[in-house]
Amino acid sequence: MKGETVRCALSVVAGPGAGKEILVAGDRFRVGKSPENDLVLADETVSRFHFEVVREDGGFVVRDVGSTNGTILDGARIREAFLRSGATITAGRVRIRVHLPVEPTAALAAQGMTEGFDARLSFKDNKDRVVHEFERRYVEWLLARADGNVSSAARMAEMDRKHLHKLKKKHRL
Repeated sequence: MKGETVRCALSVVAGPGAGKEILVAGDRFRVGKSPENDLVLADETVSRFHFEVVREDGGFVVRDVGSTNGTILDGARIREAFLRSGATITAGRVRIRVHLPVEPTAALAAQGMTEGFDARLSFKDNKDRVVHEFERRYVEWLLARADGNVSSAARMAEMDRKHLHKLKKKHRL
């Protein structure tokens, strides 16, 4: 859909600043120890200007900007790499989880569900299809955000843990 943008969020999961969550605004987001960065990490193992996240080709790229200790993406040292949701960026002793939430209408468009609903199906059946897909993606996103911990994911969603277990089973996650 025109005007919609996939947005990237970062959450510090280990090290100084753990628990901090930031929405990447704009086309470039800088991370490091210097106060000039968009995300300042107070850790001596992080360089003044460590890495940046750049919007590119409809996605996001992480790029090391000459850090001393390097930038690690999912366990591999990188200079530049495309990001995926759930990936972990490590800078020094700090671990940062990547979240690539997709706007709901973009998610539906990707599934071919915004235009040309299946005319052979009733309103209820079309609606059930959309709800089922949203539910699966939401539970997947929650679990990734909580490192697979169902109790933490349930707390984040303010939902009963047993209900989340049922949804996980229903969607074979």
